Amino acid sequence: MKYLKLRKQCWTVRYPVPMKDRKIFGQSEVNRTLGTRSLEEAKQKKYPVIAAIQNEIAEAVRKHSLGPQQRDSRRRKINQKKLPI
Repeated sequence: MKYLKLRKQCWTVRYPVPMKDRKIFGQSEVNRTLGTRSLEEAKQKKYPVIAAIQNEIAEAVRKHSLGPQQRDSRRRKINQKKLPI
């Protein structure tokens, strides 16, 4: 039952943030409720939740690794695409 924890009769995913990413992400672990009391259902629901958490961490690390100038230029490009011509 790796990553699963029963809290107040509801299963949650408890995912530890990798040590190297904790300072960037700002947390040592991420908890997400699965909204179920059933262990079997929780086992099925945990995989997409874990994938979403991993994507959140990766996105935070990616944004941090971009320099401030790169982040600003990327925002300008995105905003220019949204403007109707």
